[in-house]
Amino acid sequence: MAAVYDGSNRGISTGLLVLALSVPLSYALGNTYIKWKLDHLPPLVLTIYFLALGGLLLLPLQFSPATLAAWNLDGPALPSDWTLAIASVAFLSVVGTGIAILLFIQLVKHQGPLFAGMVTYVVPVLALFWGQYDSERLTGTQLAAIGGVLTMVAFVQWGAAEPIRSTLEPLPD
Repeated sequence: MAAVYDGSNRGISTGLLVLALSVPLSYALGNTYIKWKLDHLPPLVLTIYFLALGGLLLLPLQFSPATLAAWNLDGPALPSDWTLAIASVAFLSVVGTGIAILLFIQLVKHQGPLFAGMVTYVVPVLALFWGQYDSERLTGTQLAAIGGVLTMVAFVQWGAAEPIRSTLEPLPD
C-alpha cells in the first residue's frame, strides 16, 4: 500500500495504479491455473497455445487502421527496410518472447506458481535502479515498500523451492 500512497502523491491516476496492481494478481492467478489445470500439457505445447492466443487477441488491430492511427501505431507512410523490420520482429518473437515463455512455463511446472511469481517483484526493483540512473527522486517510502515486499517474498519462499531432480535419480523413500 505504500507504493500506491507514494504513486498517488506523485499524481499518478488511480486507474494506472489499479492497472499496476493487477500485474502481480494476474501472475498469481495465471501461474496457479497453469499448475492446477494445465500441468498435463507439455511446456512447448502450452507455449504455442499462449502465443497463438496472444496473436488472436491482437488480430483485430490488424484490420483497424483507425485504431492503430489513434494510438500512433500505424507506422510511417513510406516504410523503408521492411524486410529488416519483419526479420527483427520474427527474431524477437521467437527468441525474446517464445523462449522466455517456454522457460517461464517450465519454471511454473517444476518449481511451482509461487516461486515463478517472484518474477513480478524483480520489475519494481529494476525500476528503482533505472529511476536512479535517470535521475529520478527516490523516496524513503519507495525503499520501505520494496524492502517490505522483498522481505515478505523471502519469508514465504524460505525453503519452498526444491531442486529439479533428474529422471535418473531414485526418489527418496
